[in-house]
Amino acid sequence: MNDSETALAVRMTEKALHRDVTGKRHMPVEGIVCVVAVHNRGQAKEVLEEMVRNHTAGWARMKPETYHISDEDAAVEFLEENGGNIPFRYNHDVK
Repeated sequence: MNDSETALAVRMTEKALHRDVTGKRHMPVEGIVCVVAVHNRGQAKEVLEEMVRNHTAGWARMKPETYHISDEDAAVEFLEENGGNIPFRYNHDVK
């Protein structure tokens, strides 16, 4: 992934964790890519597909066109490595 694709992946992963799109909760592709600018949504769909194929940040497909984060720890690690904002309930370093 190049820098712009990584930025899209970080943004989608942040929002998915924030919205608790994990475990059995899933969301259609339109609900996931809506967090990026309109002109980037086509690219965001491609990035999401790539993340699912490569098991990046814990993303998985539940049904055709619906996705979720199946591994929250992998998502948090991905955000830490790429400078993303980790939602408070996942930030175990907070004292």
